[in-house]
Amino acid sequence: MPTDAFDMAIVHKVFRSELHDFPALIRSVTAGDTARSAVVGSHIELIMAALHHHHAAEDELIWPKLHCRAPEFAEAVARMEQAHRAIAVADAKVKSALTSWARTADARLAAQLLEAVADLSARVDEHLADEERNIVPLINQHITAEEWQQCAARGSEFISRKNFRLGLVLGGLTFDVSSADEARRLLSHIPRLQRILIRVFARRTLMRYRAALEGSRTAAMSPEPSALQIIENFRTCELTTMSRDGSPQTWPICPLLLPDGRFLICTSIGLPQKAFNIRRNPKVSMLFSEPTGSGFDNPGAVLVQGDAIAEDRIIADLRENRDLRRLFEQVCARQPASAFMSSWLGRQLFPFYYVRLAIQVTPYRILHWPTRDFSQNPRRFDFEELSHVD
Repeated sequence: MPTDAFDMAIVHKVFRSELHDFPALIRSVTAGDTARSAVVGSHIELIMAALHHHHAAEDELIWPKLHCRAPEFAEAVARMEQAHRAIAVADAKVKSALTSWARTADARLAAQLLEAVADLSARVDEHLADEERNIVPLINQHITAEEWQQCAARGSEFISRKNFRLGLVLGGLTFDVSSADEARRLLSHIPRLQRILIRVFARRTLMRYRAALEGSRTAAMSPEPSALQIIENFRTCELTTMSRDGSPQTWPICPLLLPDGRFLICTSIGLPQKAFNIRRNPKVSMLFSEPTGSGFDNPGAVLVQGDAIAEDRIIADLRENRDLRRLFEQVCARQPASAFMSSWLGRQLFPFYYVRLAIQVTPYRILHWPTRDFSQNPRRFDFEELSHVD
């Protein structure tokens, strides 16, 4: 019976997303901060191990069968095998640089690691696109559902009882890039006990993992943080909009800074006063002035003034795209009480909590008070610093 390898594209999303995040993680480590380089190094090792075993499963269980059952496509299958060999070479270069860098946090080694990661990521991107376009249809036609399940099991063989938590992390990453329908289909192929464990523990395990990964970034910050560090690490800020009568209305929010310099916010559809105000008057401000939990000893403050757009589209699934997923993860990491709301039980009891509207803020003025002395004139912030590699 032919299979439906829909899950191939989902797994590939995880690899693309995580590989693309490697450069930002590496750059977030200051020279000599071996505590953080060890945390980042462990994360990179986890993703690369998952990629290696994913490819090993295909090499052992899929390519030989396709050579026999679809000989007319031998050239395409051989191209997959060659790509795996090239990726293995690039993988080895990353591991070589990673081992030394994770131990020393040396700036020169970081540059070598970034170069190796860029090469690996480019090769993986090209290969995954080729595989999805030309090989997945062959798998659907020539590989049985049972054989495909065997391949999936082989790909996760490196997860054992000793590192089961990492399996939950990978499961959480997979379901975070899945739509609600894709998640349902994925779970239907998993044994009952594992399905229950994933539903109950995967998301909260991923949140704790992400919090630790981001938390180690805070420890690396300088005692007098820059405006960008304040924006990226303060737990909350104050969003101010103008009400109908012209008076200001303020809410605590946790915005996500996007790579292009805009900010992403979400609000509930239940009386979305933020959205109502913004649609009448798009001028808003965001004040980053509360440093609790940021890890900074002597923080400043940042005021962002911008134009906001409140989208009409209702978001029923906060995992539907990468930016929304990152915003959700950031909120959960910075507000641990959100762990219950993100659990399976919380979703069943409060489904309305996840129905949202997106708000995007485009800054036109950013002011920075390095010492939080608001009697002093602030510094104007360079917008070029907001646009960052993601």
